[in-house]
Amino acid sequence: MSAITQIGSCTNANFPRDADGRVYHLGVKEGMVANRILTCGDTGRARLLASLPGFEIKFDNTSPRNFTIITGIYKGVPMSIIASQMGFPNMDFVIRECRAIVEGPMHIVRLGTCGCPRPDVPVGSVVTADDGTVAIIRNPDGFFPDATPEDVAGRYIFTRPILPDAALQSLVSAEIDASLESEGKGTMHVGGVNASADTFYASQGRQDDNFRDENETLVDDLVAKYPTICAIEMETHQLFSLAQVSAEHARIFAAGAAIVLAQRRSNDFLTNDRKHELEHTLGLACLEALAKVESTTPVPTSAVWL
Repeated sequence: MSAITQIGSCTNANFPRDADGRVYHLGVKEGMVANRILTCGDTGRARLLASLPGFEIKFDNTSPRNFTIITGIYKGVPMSIIASQMGFPNMDFVIRECRAIVEGPMHIVRLGTCGCPRPDVPVGSVVTADDGTVAIIRNPDGFFPDATPEDVAGRYIFTRPILPDAALQSLVSAEIDASLESEGKGTMHVGGVNASADTFYASQGRQDDNFRDENETLVDDLVAKYPTICAIEMETHQLFSLAQVSAEHARIFAAGAAIVLAQRRSNDFLTNDRKHELEHTLGLACLEALAKVESTTPVPTSAVWL
């Protein structure tokens, strides 16, 4: 069971930390987070990943904002498992605040769940962001009664793709292939474009007659623009975007994979039992990939894994 860390009084409104050096939202300081990170959305999955064979827990903490960070050793390599919660802002907290307390290059893999808009990719498939990730952003200006034709036409914005780190993504995809082959259940692995939406409902094309979302063609429009689209979720774009703009002295290398929970054409939804099986299989694959990443960064003397 994790401890819940209380954050002390902070200084510096630009980037708040308490007197102990703990960052405001995550509640951790230097030495508590490794430079290889496996992140997922929910706390339950993070705890499942930390319970996988070979992962030795050295540190387990939940902040008052409910961010759970579990740091340990896998095959002699320090790494952290972090529950980011949902959406762009929460992923932003995780990446920026971890970056502030970790020395040297960081390698971060997101293992999430998603919906798939392609009818040829069933639930229970595994998708990887080999072709990058785009964002789907709802434009509020397009919903005013006096909205301009340009704003009406651009009620939902599809951004340009941001590519993953090629070496890390290739490593993750290779480990996933090996794990799925070993599992022997014929699970499909598809690489393509990932889309991260700023909401779960409107910006992913879900229909709700309580609101005038004007999104009836959103999924079709997305597939038309990006034919290799294989996932719609809510976090990967923020990870890739921050990796893209990370400074030379603070480089971040990112990759992404997801389990298809929802088939957006057939409305099928994956069973919990199969989801948990895939979390186990893919979790080990991602840990294996991160364990193969070389690092020459000196370990802080305060590191919780020493």
